[in-house]
Amino acid sequence: MLKLFKKSILDLLEPDIRTILFKTVILSLFSIIMIVYMCWTLFNTHQVFDIWLLGPILSWAWGLIALIFGALLLPPITIIIGSIYSDSIVDHIEKKYYPSRLGMRQIKLSELGFSISKNFCITITVNILLAPLYLIGTFFPIISFLIFYSVNGYLIGKELFETVASRHLEMKDRYLLKKQNNSKVIIGGIIMVGISTIPILNLIAAVLGIVFMTHFFHSLALKTEKA
Repeated sequence: MLKLFKKSILDLLEPDIRTILFKTVILSLFSIIMIVYMCWTLFNTHQVFDIWLLGPILSWAWGLIALIFGALLLPPITIIIGSIYSDSIVDHIEKKYYPSRLGMRQIKLSELGFSISKNFCITITVNILLAPLYLIGTFFPIISFLIFYSVNGYLIGKELFETVASRHLEMKDRYLLKKQNNSKVIIGGIIMVGISTIPILNLIAAVLGIVFMTHFFHSLALKTEKA
């Protein structure tokens, strides 16, 4: 798995992948800036506490909250935007490394949109439901750490695996292959979640995750065929 990860990092230097990475970073940053700006503007436009000193203090406090909110949204926003280009990324990697195993099933835009929306909603909902446990985890950091990385590692690993596998396998076969290698898929997801929580590196997490999972899927498929 470490070799595949190193190979995936080097693949980010490929001209086509680099272009997609650049687009993903720019669109992600633009989206976050717009979200923060709209939140801050909305508060200042409809400010309730227009009292001397209190108004400006609340305005700056809300601005800080909006920035923190934007920082928390950056990983999922980056993953969503990166997923838009997932088909192009997988196609490039497969043509370069696995020309005899190209995915024959092109994913429709409507299907991709539904999949992205579904996974995003599930991820957000699950993390909101787990928020009380994260809060408890402030007193016991190891608990919060384990819950966050294991749950999100599972969700992200599953999403990335489905993205690549859906080009090659029907749902039943995808489920079977994932079930046989579930622990490895989760570990791959945990690695990506770890990267997505590191400033600067979180901007490349989505594209790197798709590249990595493409190599990972083909390594599993080849082992299955040999077996």
